[in-house]
Amino acid sequence: MTTGPVRILILNQYFHPDRSATSQLLTELCEDLAVDDNVFVVTGRPSYNAVTATASHGFLSRERYGRVHVARVWSTTFDRSNMAGRLTNYATYIAASFFGAARIERPNIVVALTDPPPIGLVGLLVARLRKRPFVLVVKDIFPDVAIQLGVLRNPFVIAVLRWIQHRLFLGADRVVSIGRDMDRRLLEFGVPPERIETIRDWADCTIVTPLRGSTEFPLRTAGTTDL
Repeated sequence: MTTGPVRILILNQYFHPDRSATSQLLTELCEDLAVDDNVFVVTGRPSYNAVTATASHGFLSRERYGRVHVARVWSTTFDRSNMAGRLTNYATYIAASFFGAARIERPNIVVALTDPPPIGLVGLLVARLRKRPFVLVVKDIFPDVAIQLGVLRNPFVIAVLRWIQHRLFLGADRVVSIGRDMDRRLLEFGVPPERIETIRDWADCTIVTPLRGSTEFPLRTAGTTDL
């Protein structure tokens, strides 16, 4: 049984100062967890509309974000509007993240998000090598999203991503879902119900608040159309 602060290792390509949704949610989560526990994030170089620059250098650089320990591994930072550049950013981060995670003192638990989707394989491998439980936090289900949007059609690529998906879902000790519909989809993929934990995404209510008074945007009533 663990006594005292828990050492939590988290892998995700985006973290502060990136402005992706997973970056913002993960940053807030880590800030809260770090109040009582030791949180280590292995992330990539800022490449998603970063609000500030970082002093990252070399293959692995370390920094602190409040109480959170950040290990920033080398990765390319090509423009995300170009698909080839985005995939290169993903690939370089995934390749470097294992070595970054290996440099962190043995954690009590390993957590991976799905940005990019294959990063969970690194988390699962690190967890198994260090004999620690692995938690997969599923924000999006891939490759289903890309297939439904028509972005992904290559049968071989789809088969590889399906294998990764299957391996992660069945290999994780816990799979975190963001809601009821995702719960149902995870069950359809064969995830045992006792391994699913539902944690809905949140908003900072000190920033996002109900409007008071009038707004400059016109309100549209049901049944109205633009001419």
